[in-house]
Amino acid sequence: SSNSNWVGWATFCCEVSGKSACSAFMAGVEGVDVDAIELLRADHVAVLRLLEELERVAEDDRPVTPDDLPARGQLVTQLVMAESAHEALEEEFFWPSVRRLLAEGQELAGPAVEQEQSAKRTLAELDRAEPGEPRFEQLVSRIIADAREHIAYEENQVWPVVRERINRSELDELGRKMADARKAAPTRPHPHTPPTPGALKTVGAAAAAVDRIRDMVTHRQGDAIRLPAEPPPTPAATPSAGHAASGGRGDADRPSGAIRLLVPAMTLVLIIVAVRRRHSAAARRQRAHTVPETRSSTPRSDLPNTR
Repeated sequence: SSNSNWVGWATFCCEVSGKSACSAFMAGVEGVDVDAIELLRADHVAVLRLLEELERVAEDDRPVTPDDLPARGQLVTQLVMAESAHEALEEEFFWPSVRRLLAEGQELAGPAVEQEQSAKRTLAELDRAEPGEPRFEQLVSRIIADAREHIAYEENQVWPVVRERINRSELDELGRKMADARKAAPTRPHPHTPPTPGALKTVGAAAAAVDRIRDMVTHRQGDAIRLPAEPPPTPAATPSAGHAASGGRGDADRPSGAIRLLVPAMTLVLIIVAVRRRHSAAARRQRAHTVPETRSSTPRSDLPNTR
């Protein structure tokens, strides 16, 4: 379920991020106001932990082997889900606040949003690639470098200015909104959705809902995993060649033909509903501000003349 994925990610962050980041996540779970920067920091620490796990093979100075593929596939799934939610929250809440509250807000937000859009395109390719393919490892290397650059930019150039110039009550309120929205955030990258609050509240919300339906149907999980410490299974228990080559994602993560047709249809319906609601709300606001026409003082011609 969507909540189990979110709580699983929060649990993972607690395990790897330390006391401060864990407190930020638990505050979000319990509905308590939490500093927006601490909430984002918890994401960063957990994402960096995933990047370190993906880099471990390179540090061991050995090629990726078939035994590595299931763990790498799961790590990438976690990374895609975590980054997709994190970037959507920033684009819907954090960067608009930076632009609104700081004179140099656009100068700070612009490069970050460009980095995030580029990362979404890479993540979308990575989500479609299979562990064991050369393209998979190339995309892993690219997203590791891009994610580290993006995290460094935010933490070193943006956050100090935000911390100094935006008061704590504003950051607490922003953190509360982000913690609430995380529960319905997308779990896949959507690079074609404009990174604006209006688009993310309509088209983005519809896409996020479809993400979670797909996750439920395909049993896709973003919960924390443990790299296998036990020896490889015996041949009798070894998965099929197709499943092993896919790094453990297997057929469960590949929707059937009916689901492939259902998902775009549901996306279209949700987008139409979201747009109609937005137009209805705009029409109501317009009617509320319309000044009623004054009654004409001209005598009606259909009334009898009493003179």
